[in-house]
Amino acid sequence: LAPDVASHTAVLSSSSASAAGSANGDEAAEHLGAMLAARLQPDEGSYSALIGVFAQRGDAAGARHWLQRMEESAVTPSVIAFSRAVDACAKAGQADQAEAVFEDMLRRRLRPTVISYTSLIDAFAKAGRSAMAAEWLERMLAATVQPDVASFNAAMSGCARIGDSAGLSRCLSSMAASRLAPDIVSYNIAIDGCTQGGDVAGAIGYLRAMASAGERPDVVSFTAVISGCARAGDPEQAAHWLGELVREGLKVDAICINSVIDSFAKAGKMDKAVSWIRNMRDMSIEPEESTFNTAISGFAARGDMASAADWLQRLRDAGLRPNLRSHNAMLNGHARLGRPADAVAWLDVMAKDDVAPDVVSFNSLLKAFSKVGDMEQATTWLRYMRRVGVVPNVISYTTLVGLAGKSADAAAAEAWIEEMKSYGLAPDAVTFTAWISAYARVGDAEGAMEVVLRHMVDARVRPSLEAWTAAISACAKAGPRRREEAELLLREMVRSKVAPNHFTHKALETSLGSARREALCRDLGLGRPVAERTAGPGSRVREAAKNE
Repeated sequence: LAPDVASHTAVLSSSSASAAGSANGDEAAEHLGAMLAARLQPDEGSYSALIGVFAQRGDAAGARHWLQRMEESAVTPSVIAFSRAVDACAKAGQADQAEAVFEDMLRRRLRPTVISYTSLIDAFAKAGRSAMAAEWLERMLAATVQPDVASFNAAMSGCARIGDSAGLSRCLSSMAASRLAPDIVSYNIAIDGCTQGGDVAGAIGYLRAMASAGERPDVVSFTAVISGCARAGDPEQAAHWLGELVREGLKVDAICINSVIDSFAKAGKMDKAVSWIRNMRDMSIEPEESTFNTAISGFAARGDMASAADWLQRLRDAGLRPNLRSHNAMLNGHARLGRPADAVAWLDVMAKDDVAPDVVSFNSLLKAFSKVGDMEQATTWLRYMRRVGVVPNVISYTTLVGLAGKSADAAAAEAWIEEMKSYGLAPDAVTFTAWISAYARVGDAEGAMEVVLRHMVDARVRPSLEAWTAAISACAKAGPRRREEAELLLREMVRSKVAPNHFTHKALETSLGSARREALCRDLGLGRPVAERTAGPGSRVREAAKNE
């Protein structure tokens, strides 16, 4: 018996229903060609099945090609054919093309299905265009096509990508209005979206709501909350939820524990970070390279180089090799302590481990020499970077500009800025502030004003609070004091919506005198600085300023 159209279509349908990785568009197209060679006219089902194969692979071009060939063969595309083409575009991340196919379906007065709408919503969500995903969800409701949970989850994922807690809340409210109950995926999307937007309280709220609704939180739920707490700098809360994960009897992985360890390390609570590292083995989890590096970085950041070196040795004892992050942590520790000789010596340790220094490594060296005011060695190492093929970045040059600023050498600071620009590097606010500081140290008000009012404007760099304060300080240190220039700078500062702090007011008072400063602040609608409002006279004012 010769296969008929239905037989061939069944084979194509089988291909379109296979796993995405196994579907072969070329083979399916050849199969359709075999039908034509046998003088069998493919029908709507044949073409729809073929388009489905391309959709499985996320081949938008192939799906749209066969949708067009279908029409050219006088076979009218159905909702199924269009829906699969939309799905192909969605999987390929081509939201606009998916929308174009969808709109074509509407023009033909075909009624899209839940799957069609959900594919389109998902396409915009994955493209980070949450507003469009929400708009198509609304159009779906307006067309009286009842969304399912997957439709809402697709729209929610768009909100989650940009950390839109309010959008997530609206989607869940709309889901409830449609008499649909969120599933575990819905809750996990909401939790993750809140943590992405820094709304840890919202994430915890959804975790609790999830349990109250009878949906048992899984590892994904807890991991998102733990990571969110860690990113928010709340290691105690992160540790609490890690404990809850354990109490739920769920399997703890290294990602969760490393988030907690890293959070404690960044908060400077190394005793608790180390305690959690020890807890890992109790949970049958071996510390990873990143775990040891967190301990090394944490101790080095505190200036405890002995403990940092101890954890580096523990990393080796665990059969792991120190990587660039391990060595950069040690370099940075020596730099923070102002130990350039130790930092340079560490390059030999890196060489023995066959780890090549990168720009971060060399920037630590530059910082070490900057700490001790050694411009000659800092310059030498900047030049050496280029010789060994490591390109200095903005931070590299800003360190040199800052070193010149500390030496009150404005000409050298400017020369470094000109050099960085010659290499295509744009000075940022920190770079310019370091240059202004050079003028401020010698009371050169004109030079400081030139930088903040002309050079930064030309470079389209918005002056920071520190830049304005440094420029006003230059007026305060000038002899005689530059009252008019200080007033001008304050007015420009306020106009650019930068609020002065205690140190700005202190420089203003030196430049203008107490009475004139207060009158000018009233005229500009400025309140008293924090230190003046919250502290009493004498040491309390100084302490408040120090804390600020």
